[in-house]
Amino acid sequence: MKPISERLLLWFADDVMAGDLLEEFREERLPKLGRMRAELWYARQIVSIAWHGIPSGFLILCFLSVLCAGWLILMEIRLQHRGFGSRSFEDFLFLVQALLALLTVAARRAESLRAVTQALTGFAFIDAAMAIFKNVSASHFEGYAIIAGTLFATQSIVTFLTLRHTKLSQ
Repeated sequence: MKPISERLLLWFADDVMAGDLLEEFREERLPKLGRMRAELWYARQIVSIAWHGIPSGFLILCFLSVLCAGWLILMEIRLQHRGFGSRSFEDFLFLVQALLALLTVAARRAESLRAVTQALTGFAFIDAAMAIFKNVSASHFEGYAIIAGTLFATQSIVTFLTLRHTKLSQ
């Protein structure tokens, strides 16, 4: 059975690149650096390969969505206004959607992950649009809800477009 790091690398790189990296790890890095430092080097290579596969604008939007959703979750839990449980769950789904979108674009071999991400992205877009509409038509206007809803809706649209143009390798 292959180690997790090797299986993870195959999500982000083709077989040739993964083979070359594994060969360098075993023949050069492991004897020179020792097990622990060589493993850290290998992990850094995987992160680097995954990172370079993500368009920068998409990366920024997803990062902002994760930050915003995380902040909203913390505030909902801290303030505990009526209905905070369902809003916290929705915010958690926004956070998971942004992280899955990043993983799906970086991992070019994940067709099933792509389908899950697209479904969750559709939900995120609809939920963000509904939040904007509810806030605009409510008697009590919350500016942060417009900003957060717009961010989540925009990130959802960009996720669909990015997934559409990201080719999966076999």
